[in-house]
Parts: sequence; C-alpha cells; structure tokens
Amino acid sequence: MALSDEEKNRILEEEKARLEEEQYRAQVRRELQNQSRPAAQAPANSRTLRLAFVVVGIIAVLCAGFFVSLGHRSIKSTASGPSNAAPTPVKGLGPFDKPSPVIPAKLSTAQIAERATRSVVIVENFNEDGEKAGQGVDTSSLTMAFS
Repeated sequence: MALSDEEKNRILEEEKARLEEEQYRAQVRRELQNQSRPAAQAPANSRTLRLAFVVVGIIAVLCAGFFVSLGHRSIKSTASGPSNAAPTPVKGLGPFDKPSPVIPAKLSTAQIAERATRSVVIVENFNEDGEKAGQGVDTSSLTMAFS
C-alpha cells in the first residue's frame, strides 16, 4: 500500500511533535532531578541530628545511672553502723521497701531492756524469711506489747 505525499507529511509532522514532546519531558525530568538533590541532603542532616540526640541521650542516661549508684553507695556507707552483722537480702521486698536501712543485730529481751530508757521504743519482729512478723510499741515503761 502506497502512501500519498500528504499522509507522509502528516506522519512526519506527528513524529516531529512526538520527538519535541519527548525532549521536553527529558528536560523536565533533568530539572526535577536537579531540584530534588538539595532535598536529598536534608534527610542526611536530620539523620545526623537524630544520631546526635541519641548519643547525647545515652550519655545522659549513663551519667544519671552513675550518680544514682554513687548516691546508693554513700547511703549504704553512712547507714552502716557499728553492727558487724552482714546484711541479708529480704525476700519479697523491692530495693526501696526495706523495713530499715541496715538489718539490726538480733537482741534478746534482756539486751533491749538494758539499752532502753524511758522513751518511745518500737520493736519490729521478722521471721526467718525476712518478712515482718510483728511490731510492738512501749511509751511508758519497759514492758512491750507485740501484735
């Protein structure tokens, strides 16, 4: 099938229009890529900033932990008195729920009476598991009531 000159010219014009459109699209793509390059650098900066915050946060947590442990050491060293009894862990209690800072030496009733003067006396009794078994208070004499 032979094409007429008019049809050939129309096809050539359509092809030129397609080529011009393709070149225009390629140019627009290049411009968009050039515009997106600075935007691609912004996430790198935000990643760096985020990493810096994470590192500073980790350092802050480590410093806080150090100072807290330092504080616990000073509390333990000042709270320990003349008692030679080694502190034993109390079952069922958390680190801040201990009945007293140092587990006192076991005293007999006679020893308590020797040490007590006319004052308020609170006696706490613990069982073998370290759980509080009873408490007594005396405000007037050396007789003690246990609950």
